[in-house]
Amino acid sequence: NEIIDRIKSNLIGKKVFIFVGRMIDCKNPLRIIDIIEQIKKKDEEIFLIMIGSGVLLNTVKKYANEKKLRNNILFIENVKFEDMPKWYSVSDYFISACDKEGFGLAALEAISCGCIPILPKSGAFRELYNEKFLYDIDKINNITLPIRNSEDDKFFTNLLIKLDWNNIIKIYENEYDKYIN
Repeated sequence: NEIIDRIKSNLIGKKVFIFVGRMIDCKNPLRIIDIIEQIKKKDEEIFLIMIGSGVLLNTVKKYANEKKLRNNILFIENVKFEDMPKWYSVSDYFISACDKEGFGLAALEAISCGCIPILPKSGAFRELYNEKFLYDIDKINNITLPIRNSEDDKFFTNLLIKLDWNNIIKIYENEYDKYIN
């Protein structure tokens, strides 16, 4: 908590992005660095929190240094699950680069904490989210930061209700009942 509060006080006036995922090829953490580089060209006052570990961690750190972004990124390898809402709450945007995401639970967690999603226009994301929150992985230099409005809040609330485990289990139970009857 003390660390998060200290970090939060240093981020006042900055747009804060968060990436949460394993540092492996399919999560594309290097693309996250490229996206942040493009966003930084338009807005100097940005900061990225990267939470995750994996075989690419040192490569990602080195790549961030090469792109002269190291001072704009905090790398955290491990965060307790119960502490994740605090990290999401410090952030303005949740960013993913995984173009083969099966579901995207981290994005939903971030949205429930007030983050605005920036997601690839692929995988499960294009089935769940409005176009304004999606980007073309081949055109990362064209990413514009979405602004969340009251209509988006309604959309996110409905999405979170629809995907709530208690509601999902009812759907599965109904399907199961149909199958066995």
